[in-house]
Amino acid sequence: MKKSAIDKKRSKRFVVVCGSVVLFGMAAIALYFFVYTPSLKIENGIADELTDPAGDDYGYGELSYPENKQRDGSLDLLRYMVHEPVQNSGKSKQKNYWQIDMEFENGTAETERNIRIYIDADGDGKGATQTKMDFAEGVEFDSEIPWDFVVSAQNGAGTLLSYNTGLTVPLTVTGYQSGKEITIIIPLEEKELQKIYSAKTTWHYVCVGAYQADGRDGFGSAKDSEFIPKLYDILVPPGQEQETVLSAWDEDSFIIPVLKPVMVNMEAANRKNIGRDQQAVDIAAERERLLELRGRLEAAPADVNIIEKILNIEVMQLNMIVEALEFARANEAFIGNSMMAQIYIAVAESKMAGLEKNVIEKGVWVNKGMANFDRIHKLWPLNETVYTYQVITYSNFPSVLGAYRQVLDLLSYMREQYASNAWELTAGQADRLWTVLLNLEDKYPRGAKNKEIRAFAMDLKNSFPIMASRPGADEAAL
Repeated sequence: MKKSAIDKKRSKRFVVVCGSVVLFGMAAIALYFFVYTPSLKIENGIADELTDPAGDDYGYGELSYPENKQRDGSLDLLRYMVHEPVQNSGKSKQKNYWQIDMEFENGTAETERNIRIYIDADGDGKGATQTKMDFAEGVEFDSEIPWDFVVSAQNGAGTLLSYNTGLTVPLTVTGYQSGKEITIIIPLEEKELQKIYSAKTTWHYVCVGAYQADGRDGFGSAKDSEFIPKLYDILVPPGQEQETVLSAWDEDSFIIPVLKPVMVNMEAANRKNIGRDQQAVDIAAERERLLELRGRLEAAPADVNIIEKILNIEVMQLNMIVEALEFARANEAFIGNSMMAQIYIAVAESKMAGLEKNVIEKGVWVNKGMANFDRIHKLWPLNETVYTYQVITYSNFPSVLGAYRQVLDLLSYMREQYASNAWELTAGQADRLWTVLLNLEDKYPRGAKNKEIRAFAMDLKNSFPIMASRPGADEAAL
């Protein structure tokens, strides 16, 4: 199928993957990640842990599961755990090794996944930017961060391969929880692998495909075009979206997507985050706080302040979107006049689209969230908080929605309020505006839309000294 046909199909889709909505100093940090209970056996501490949204096992947006398999989440990566390398172990037959764990939405036979982890172990700029077998996955890698080693786990076995020395090391791949979780053990006996012990940081390209015995390097092919990436799920660094990255293929121009890696700490002491955001929510503490608030609500069921706090935790911190919407419906008699409760519901509806697998249902939830924000504006007109939540939420919509125009229109109105001193532009609010603009630039990295976004950012920077003084101005590199 030609790219034009794919574009035509894409124009009918409404997909929201709200990676993260960061509200500096306002209500919370919204993390779109899977809340899990660890179950894998480990010897060394976890050096770093990355999480990925549930329900995004569709690759570039429309990749179908193999004909003989229903979409059931078995290719949907949720959690990627990297342990500190073990040296001279006294508890295992393998004395020197490195452990990586992966958790998926659902289990499957080991023969049905085809996993690749491309690793830059030293950051020296030397390595490969092509896949292990040319054009197998249908992607390439960042030329500034080439890979040194590739870990392959397919057909129930695993190997590590060096990009240039011919080093090949067999790996142990073990499944748990009926295949929902796998552990990969990488022996570190070879001299070439010893640098793993001294590495403070490594960079990983984590790719999940479907195994097909007669496929190129075991990857099942997409029927529409050989240029479509054969990857159902990948990890992307903060500020990027899987669908946007993997959609950057063009059969007519012979263009294939270029992936950027995720950064992985190698020492537990350096671990700064759980998941994809640089700031992590203490999940256990928030769940305890949620239980405490629910207990308080039983004693005072009409306490709107408690209801708002519960919605804040469920929507903005623990990503309990379904539960939050059910809770809101159960308490709608009390929260009709609560602006914050209504905002949390609108954000939840927008994020609900990311949990739906049916394309039509995604569109329904997008429309609900947007309509709800419009309703909130009528109830609380000219309110800076409403505009802020709305603009940050919309700035996290994927580029396929083309919501940048709505975001810039909202920002233009907000600019007018700051210019007329109707609203005070504080340092914290300036940071939020930079968050929105940087979100947009990440989603529209080139072309006329990018120029328009950057021109708007430059205007804000030049018009308001506080905008020019904030860290976002340096990050935007205007």
